[in-house]
Amino acid sequence: MATWPAVLFALLAAASNALATVLQRRAARTVPLAPGLRLGLLVDLLHRVAWLGGMLAVIAAACFQALALSQGALSVVQPSSSWNSRWPCSSAGWSSAAGSRAAAGWA
Repeated sequence: MATWPAVLFALLAAASNALATVLQRRAARTVPLAPGLRLGLLVDLLHRVAWLGGMLAVIAAACFQALALSQGALSVVQPSSSWNSRWPCSSAGWSSAAGSRAAAGWA
């Protein structure tokens, strides 16, 4: 059995997860800051195109992951998919997130 389809789908899943993270973080930065969690936050996010695009990317990632696992063994698919957990959390992403928390008075 060829492993290239499994690797391809796993990489597509990782890329979709990364895209979802970026889109949802961008959308979350556009809502008004509040001292705590509020129900209106979800309503605000649902009106953001970037947030909805992020949700679609999450669904696509789940589909790609399922396809990858149907085409190859977990030992082939999982290392490719775990690439996503390191990529979007670069030092620039963490430093901007820390700056946002400090500006909001959370740090």
